[in-house]
Amino acid sequence: MKIEKGYIYIMQLSEQKDIVKIGKTSDHPYHRADTLSKNTAAISSFTPYFYLKVLDTTTAERKAHKLFDGIRKDAKKEYFKLEKLGQLNLMVAQLILDFGKNSDLVDHEDSEGVYWKGYKLIPYKEAVEIASSIFIVKEIHGFEIALKYATD
Repeated sequence: MKIEKGYIYIMQLSEQKDIVKIGKTSDHPYHRADTLSKNTAAISSFTPYFYLKVLDTTTAERKAHKLFDGIRKDAKKEYFKLEKLGQLNLMVAQLILDFGKNSDLVDHEDSEGVYWKGYKLIPYKEAVEIASSIFIVKEIHGFEIALKYATD
């Protein structure tokens, strides 16, 4: 199997904020969002919420899907249902920290950094610090407080 560089992304649907798509693309995620939005089967338009440049899109996507398998809408699709809106930032934080453990997946040479809505483009190291702080709050104060912290 050919290893392909590209992006792992989380797209948010404009009409259904509680549904996200986790996928991969060798193109820029904004181009992928346009393609998905123009698809006649699309239920609403897509907007990138998070993306990260990776060295192996297939492995990164498989890992991300496995991480959130418990909230997957359909085993054959890339759509995931959020219980609460703040959960999206927890998902992003989880991906950043999990991919950080597998640094061979992350393209550290990429100058673009990490796109995380609310933070925009930030260096990978800063994204790891933000993600870590969200999970420290979760460990100390619990899930509900972490959700609130992640959305502020």
